[in-house]
Amino acid sequence: MQFLAYILIYPFLWLISILPFRLLYAFSDFIFILIYRVFKYRKRVVKQNLRLVYPRKIVRGDTRNYRKILPSFM
Repeated sequence: MQFLAYILIYPFLWLISILPFRLLYAFSDFIFILIYRVFKYRKRVVKQNLRLVYPRKIVRGDTRNYRKILPSFM
């Protein structure tokens, strides 16, 4: 089973590893949009943590500041 996973995942990881940095950043931005915006993975937890760490920068209900702060952490 592990060998099968290795055969399936290794070529994909190898292709990602040879990408130039600009394409790698574009790929990571796409994955961010896919996971955070489409699937809404842990969105509430992320907002709560940012609110605890930056209480002055983030006002409740103001999502524009999340969009400015969050990409710097991803």
